[in-house]
Amino acid sequence: MRHLLPQGFLIIAQAAERLSTATSGGAPDTAIITQLRKVGCDVADGTARDDALEALWAAVDRGKVQVFAIGPTGKGPLMISTELSRGVPLLRSPRGGTLGFLRPSSPNFKAFAEWFGPNLSNVSIVFREIEIMRLARDRLRARRRKQSTAGKRRSGRPSQQDGVKKVILQVVDRKTWSSTQSIKGLTRQVNRLGEWMDPVSDETVRRALESLYEETKDRRFERLPRRGGHPKAAAQLI
Repeated sequence: MRHLLPQGFLIIAQAAERLSTATSGGAPDTAIITQLRKVGCDVADGTARDDALEALWAAVDRGKVQVFAIGPTGKGPLMISTELSRGVPLLRSPRGGTLGFLRPSSPNFKAFAEWFGPNLSNVSIVFREIEIMRLARDRLRARRRKQSTAGKRRSGRPSQQDGVKKVILQVVDRKTWSSTQSIKGLTRQVNRLGEWMDPVSDETVRRALESLYEETKDRRFERLPRRGGHPKAAAQLI
């Protein structure tokens, strides 16, 4: 039977679509979605929809969105409390979303049956459109802020550690320093060859050298642990 929705309400599928568009619209499809569409399968991004539904029910729990039930002839809408929505089996599940799994033996069955009769499979869960659109705008703003912050990080100057490691590579390749020599000597060369706003410290050079060894396992960057270093490192030297 066709549902007669009051104006200004959305069923779960419509609400999820609005939220999914705000969160994932414009983003590239996942690899599996792209592959399935190439072979002619008409598929949607289930992950995006699941994320949207999770956000929807989280908003219900925060009191930002109110959930209702409405019968197939437009009877209702019946306001559903947050606690009651948690007590309906699979109502919040991405693969559920209906009252059809609520059995007469459940204490929550009576609350709905008094309004809609014993057949709850035709009852729809709905939300106010204005609240869904407000939530979608909030999620879109959060997405833009995240992208803006990520863009600022990308446009900033490179990590100093990366620059120090590049200069250390030059020094070692030129054979003007070896791991048997002091860190202070290496630091002097790094500061002389690099272009730094402020001179780098011995500790910065030490961390960069250790990182180079961890990444490459090149023994040219390996140094004996400092006296009083980690017990495990010392044990390896025995």
